Amino acid sequence: MATRALQKSFVLPSFVCVLLYASSVYSTILSYNNKYSNKQYPYFVSAEAENNELLHLLSRSQSSLDLHSIVKDRERRSPEANSDKPEPSPFVKNVTLNGTTNSGYAYVHWIGQDVSQKIFVLTFRLDSSSGKSLVLDSQVWRSSDYGSTFTLQNDKFQAKTNISLFYTFATNSSKLLFTDVQARVLYTTADELEHVHHHSVPVDPDIVLTHPSDDKKLLLYSLSHRQLYVSFDFAASWTMLAENVSPKFYWGHPDYDTDVDVVHMEELGSTPSQAIYKSCIAPKCTRTQEDVQGVGPFLSGTLQVHKEYMFIQKSNFMESEDYLLVSYKRGPFKRAYFPSDLKTDDFMLLDVDDGQVFVAVNHGNQVNLYLSEATGQFYVLSLENVYHTLLPNDFDIDFHEVSFFCLLII
Repeated sequence: MATRALQKSFVLPSFVCVLLYASSVYSTILSYNNKYSNKQYPYFVSAEAENNELLHLLSRSQSSLDLHSIVKDRERRSPEANSDKPEPSPFVKNVTLNGTTNSGYAYVHWIGQDVSQKIFVLTFRLDSSSGKSLVLDSQVWRSSDYGSTFTLQNDKFQAKTNISLFYTFATNSSKLLFTDVQARVLYTTADELEHVHHHSVPVDPDIVLTHPSDDKKLLLYSLSHRQLYVSFDFAASWTMLAENVSPKFYWGHPDYDTDVDVVHMEELGSTPSQAIYKSCIAPKCTRTQEDVQGVGPFLSGTLQVHKEYMFIQKSNFMESEDYLLVSYKRGPFKRAYFPSDLKTDDFMLLDVDDGQVFVAVNHGNQVNLYLSEATGQFYVLSLENVYHTLLPNDFDIDFHEVSFFCLLII
């Protein structure tokens, strides 16, 4: 199951282009090794968009997992990334970051001039020769004058630190968290890098998920150990929440879950392609009512939790067709129905706003768009035979909701 965010590519020379808006939280990944890729990154920005975001992780093929591609795809598969957000016209400023000639990537984050003059940039160089992306070196930059100048901040970190990613907090714009996956170290700051604290963690900190309403609470996942940890003190200490789980995990929603600290996750099943739905209350993983729905095994990597909806996919007995199941307001999972005799191979969630589900369905030889009623179980055809790209175990379409126009889709 997929969700879609937009990507635009441009040619970029050896400087960083900073796009400045008047307000709101933005994080962007800039790939400036001959290409410029400008994306909103809810998995770096906050927990509002349920990430961190996966090309059938731990899928039927059980292919090797790559941290940066996983985080990118968690973002790409989040329907909140397509939400209708007004975008004021930017102005462009070219800034040279000396010493980043060999760096291939840059993560950029800014709050907005109304709130803070600070802009943060992480540049790094990757080595993918072993089949897994490893950070060879990294630089953390900070601007205190809204992008006019940048100062290297590496002296705030331990020597030979290789920062892999950084995360921000929707409820506290002054907080940042940086991960050094290879050293198993997290760096936290509560004052925009004026002071930095480092914390060792027991496993590789491949994915971190911030809490939607409490900036002290974090989830941490290790790809190699398949373990999920939780912290209630801003990364100072960690407790194992669950073992043998996939990277598909989500904080609950206060309007639809029984507790603000509910965590939804996939527990790996008896075969690599199967998973079992599980939810519990952190930090002791107390079982919840939603956890005993008896949905049984489903396709691993397909759990999606967004607001009042939860989705999974199952295959029929002969595995010749996949079908979608939806839980509405944490009720039992029920099969979704589409108005055609075409078989359904895969699903891409496009939007879950306004009390409806907008979904693209791959029927094998064509992709159609459908819109649901309030429960997300019954659908009507919205647009037939849209242009799409087939990917391994996945598909992709170009989708954008136009600002200021209700349900106007391009």
